[in-house]
Amino acid sequence: MLINKVVELKNIELFKDLTAIDELLIVADLHNDYDCTSIDYSDDSKMLTINFTSNNRKVNRSTVYLRFEDATLMKFDLAFKAMIDKSTLNILYRGRFESNNGLLEYSEQKGFYFYMEFEEGDKFEFFAQKMLVQEHE
Repeated sequence: MLINKVVELKNIELFKDLTAIDELLIVADLHNDYDCTSIDYSDDSKMLTINFTSNNRKVNRSTVYLRFEDATLMKFDLAFKAMIDKSTLNILYRGRFESNNGLLEYSEQKGFYFYMEFEEGDKFEFFAQKMLVQEHE
């Protein structure tokens, strides 16, 4: 079964930890119960998709996808500390970004700003207008 949930980004408070998602029917602890298995980004479609697979037999959902639409990657730090096929998400939150006008929460052209970091030290920063959470059993 597939469950889709659009997350209203303007309703996410600044610096709130998004590694634990609790949106109506979808509940997922992406730090403790899931491993990130892939990240896909297309500049043409402006779609950033982050795929998570359950590492806990007690979890009902086997796969969770975070899809950020109208996304723009701003910073990307990939350390290659270990050749691995999965990673643990440490941090995911909506934050502020620097502009000529100081620290801002939202850009009319690019959307909301997100920070994502993994245990191995890999980091991403990106803008997105929309977030969709999908779960598969």
